[in-house]
Amino acid sequence: MINILSGIQSTSAALSAERTRMDVISENIANAHTTRGVDGKAYQRKLVVFETALQQAVNGGTPTSMLSGTRIQKDERPAQLIYQPGHPDADANGMV
Repeated sequence: MINILSGIQSTSAALSAERTRMDVISENIANAHTTRGVDGKAYQRKLVVFETALQQAVNGGTPTSMLSGTRIQKDERPAQLIYQPGHPDADANGMV
């Protein structure tokens, strides 16, 4: 019975993590062309980081990988600039 419950918990955690990943991807797509947010800065793409913990299974001592958590972080890479000289947010060189 314990194996069934741990299987259900593991599946539930994986589905929850996948849902978080899909939400973040949706937000990134929706804001792909956002040049200025409420704070006045350009939108920064977000990344989902999955953290796993290696655990020993109860029977046989076989190592298994279990999802231990997810976190969302901002992508620190510089934004891709596009030449649009007529855009209100363009810099002196016409880059947005």
